[in-house]
Amino acid sequence: MRKVLLVIGVALVALVAAAALSISALSAGIGESGERLLADLQDDSGLELTAGAFGLSILPRPALEIRDFTVTREGAKRIALEADVVRVYAGLSGLLAGSFEGGEVEVISATVRINPNRRDELLPLLRGSDGGRSRPGAIERWVLRRSRLVYEATGDHILNDVELELTPSPSGAELAFRGSGRPLDQRSSAALSGRVSWQSGPQGSHDLEFEFSLGALDVEALREIFAVYLDDSFGGDLDVRGTGKGFLGTRTTEDAPAEPLKIEVEGGFDWTVVGRTEPLTFTVDLALDDRRLIARDGSIRWGGQELGIMGWMQPWWDAKFRLRFPFEGVDVAAVAEEFGVPEQWRPDAVVDGEVEITGRPSKYQMRYEGSAEVLTLRGARGYDLEMPKPRFQGSLLASNAVASVSVTGPSLRIGYINLPAVLFGARYFREKVTGGTYNAKLLDGEVTVSVSYEPQDGDRFRVGGKFSKVDAAGLASTLIDDYELSLDGTAHANFLFSEEGGAREFYGRVGLTDTIFEGVSLGRQLFTALGNEADLAEVFTEDLIDEYPRTFGENSTELLSFALEFERDDEEGLRIANLRAMLSRELALTGSGRVGATGGQRLRIEGAVEISPEVTAKLVAAAPWLEALVGTDEILDVPVTIGGEAAAPDLVVPDSFVSDLERASAGAAVEPFEARVEQTLEIDLPPLPGGVLF
Repeated sequence: MRKVLLVIGVALVALVAAAALSISALSAGIGESGERLLADLQDDSGLELTAGAFGLSILPRPALEIRDFTVTREGAKRIALEADVVRVYAGLSGLLAGSFEGGEVEVISATVRINPNRRDELLPLLRGSDGGRSRPGAIERWVLRRSRLVYEATGDHILNDVELELTPSPSGAELAFRGSGRPLDQRSSAALSGRVSWQSGPQGSHDLEFEFSLGALDVEALREIFAVYLDDSFGGDLDVRGTGKGFLGTRTTEDAPAEPLKIEVEGGFDWTVVGRTEPLTFTVDLALDDRRLIARDGSIRWGGQELGIMGWMQPWWDAKFRLRFPFEGVDVAAVAEEFGVPEQWRPDAVVDGEVEITGRPSKYQMRYEGSAEVLTLRGARGYDLEMPKPRFQGSLLASNAVASVSVTGPSLRIGYINLPAVLFGARYFREKVTGGTYNAKLLDGEVTVSVSYEPQDGDRFRVGGKFSKVDAAGLASTLIDDYELSLDGTAHANFLFSEEGGAREFYGRVGLTDTIFEGVSLGRQLFTALGNEADLAEVFTEDLIDEYPRTFGENSTELLSFALEFERDDEEGLRIANLRAMLSRELALTGSGRVGATGGQRLRIEGAVEISPEVTAKLVAAAPWLEALVGTDEILDVPVTIGGEAAAPDLVVPDSFVSDLERASAGAAVEPFEARVEQTLEIDLPPLPGGVLF
């Protein structure tokens, strides 16, 4: 029995010793196999590979275990990949012999650093410098577990909990891949699968096919990483999915463009515009080549509106891009209602057009253009803005305006004001709409109009303008709504319409120079009114008409200069003050009154006609008793009332002055009539230019 125990003990000692010797031999062999493996991979890939230590793992299956593994581009100091543990699985005999054919590489707890400008940094490790053909079938599968992708420039994590399987074909010419991870937090997800055939396409490009998805990515967290691409208007969760197929790596030549990689993408996130947040969804077809990423046949849906997508961008960081978003049949009033614009300030138009964004993600411009059949703005209790056939262009979300617009059209009507062909601009910024046209070439002169609307400040609305050297007939139809005046000459005007808290004002100044008022002769009417008096019949004769035909002619009134101030009253019409006019060189008219005081175009002006010293002297010579009515300035002032229709007024001499004439002719003492003009209205406007009375 003792011999048996002794034999068993000796056998156990021998077995332990043999095991120790075998493990020592295996460890030495494994180290050599690991060194050879790294050397082969380094030669094939052109990368620098280092390992802290090599070991042998038996369970759950034999593997070469590499500790503290790193990958660095040759000649560089940046580490592209580092892993705590790398296991190379193969048969035990193969491990000892340094043969890993049919083996599997498992990378555990790795950090992979991504640089957008060095996208292919790790590809040589997977396929070798010659596309994987140098050692066919060397590694059957690559597996990445519990790892993370890091953006090299900032150190931010792009993808955590990465699980990735890469399976080369036996020839090494093709690679299948499948992976998943969490881009940001535990809610987010990412998945990718597909295959790539190395250097099998045109110009040695890679034939690629894949599908991907990104889910529940917090846009706020993404903005911290990709601030250059995501401004504060984007929010919520980003969800994206898509497929791709085509060639990666072709080059554009003089003979032919590059073969693109075609990608179909759809997704969505939240977008905020002017304080309104709605889900945005998109679909787009992309084509990626060596120069540009091209978008075609896409669409965006947001807030009940749909836009197309087309354009391009350069496929690198913060590169140039140009995107276009065409749209049709956009109901501007409905959109304004959704944004909470008060009903009276909702532009009424159905617009077709296009939004264009150009620049770089860090600095870009958003512009648009469009057209409509008619644009109407129902504002300020009946003082509407209307433009037929408008064309629009402007900007959106700029630094100095939420929105701006330039509108051109054949005419523009603002309340009582009618403008012919005009360029009108406006912008919305800090709760205020401002706009206008500056020194526009209209009515043979220049027109400036400004508009402002402040809904948050008493619902304040203002329209002001200036007309310089414009056609008199055009100005009359502009400022006097529907009044049929026949004028010829040059006009100037300033005006202002305003409304605030229900109170309205509309006032201005109008001046005319070298103007002919066709169809009516106020001089002839004065001649007739005075000549009908028996004592003056021999004074106002045909000889006087022949001597002063431009003053007392029959069919027109010559206005060397004319000026008045006006103020609109909804109940009493247009109030006129400080009217002064030179009727040829012999007569001057002063007065004040109203237009439309009794409805329609009815006119009533009370004032006086000043007869020049030259004509007064002739009248006094013919009728010496008139001297009693001549003032110290040697001018005969005749009080008059001008009434009737604005287009065909009648001049009447009041009975009180007729009575003075009769008394003077009888030798009674009378006082000369003194012309009195209503003082200037309280108008906050600049004076008219020189040469116009005021």
